[in-house]
Amino acid sequence: MFLAAAMLAASREAMPTTIVSLVPPASTGGSQPRWRDIADNAYAAAYRNSFDYADAVAQLSYEECGTTFKARLVADGLKPYFAYQLKFIASHDSPGMERLGYIGRWWWEGGPLNVPDASYEANKGNPGLSSFLVFDYAVTDSQGHLEKEVVLDSSYHVLWRYGISGVPGVRLPGPDDGFSVDTLVDVGSALGAAYDFDYAPFLVSVFGEHEATAGNARPLPGELEMSPGEYQLEFVMTEESFHGSGVLDGWWMPALVSPPGQMVSFTVVPEPTSSFLVLLGLALLRVRRDRAG
Repeated sequence: MFLAAAMLAASREAMPTTIVSLVPPASTGGSQPRWRDIADNAYAAAYRNSFDYADAVAQLSYEECGTTFKARLVADGLKPYFAYQLKFIASHDSPGMERLGYIGRWWWEGGPLNVPDASYEANKGNPGLSSFLVFDYAVTDSQGHLEKEVVLDSSYHVLWRYGISGVPGVRLPGPDDGFSVDTLVDVGSALGAAYDFDYAPFLVSVFGEHEATAGNARPLPGELEMSPGEYQLEFVMTEESFHGSGVLDGWWMPALVSPPGQMVSFTVVPEPTSSFLVLLGLALLRVRRDRAG
């Protein structure tokens, strides 16, 4: 078993990776941007007028093959103290579309929009059907920076927050919800850039709601397993709006996406046995030696 573990570690070091630079979407589909942070502090008018996701620098570095999707996300130039959903979208004819839908959700454009598994199964041939999965989330620091190790092992419905009151999207996490990201929102270091008022500090926690919609119940966070096969998906960072309805509250706007024509392409393989790990590790070590010349 020790040898198998050593071979697995070596294989991970040699695993091919792809780096994707994220860009603003060509269209936001009518969604509105959010101009409040996770503590509901409003950004300054000058900041709202000048901010542009085209100025952000964000890269997703992901493994091309594995037992699930794994990646590292690094981004600068995002909104400060802000929550983003990490999401995959698959169009009707994308490889992996159906497998993604069965661990996430279905979208019927031109129809009833969000639909359960049964509706998808009864209308599979409709080209308006696609799938999506919110599988992780992240919160930026005071300068709009984030770094995140991503592992696809969860299915979420939406994000919530607690630590504040009197604003939309607040509740305590339940036993089946995801991990909490605890952030001390102290706007002092961003005052004058993103804020024109020194709001009182608040410790705000953001967490994901387990996807358990009737007809679409998914495995608990941390327990989801991807079905083996090829996937070609659009990666999306979506602004979390916390169900707000005010002028500055936004409406789940896509912020950054994988570039058009550059899908996130990877292959999911079954969990290997110990003997397979040894053979895989030896083969990849041989590849590394050959490349080194």
